[in-house]
Amino acid sequence: MEQISKFEEILYEKLDTAYKDLADKIKSVKDLTSEIEEGMKKVIEEVIKEVKVS
Repeated sequence: MEQISKFEEILYEKLDTAYKDLADKIKSVKDLTSEIEEGMKKVIEEVIKEVKVS
């Protein structure tokens, strides 16, 4: 459960900072385009690596 909380915390932090453009696009488009999907895959992979390290 602790790792899930950590994952969520890091994910939202990245979407608020390094991936702000992606977060803004998700809010404005409100659809899962291929571009948004690829961006989400990238950020999720980064978060998974960070959670595994900690």
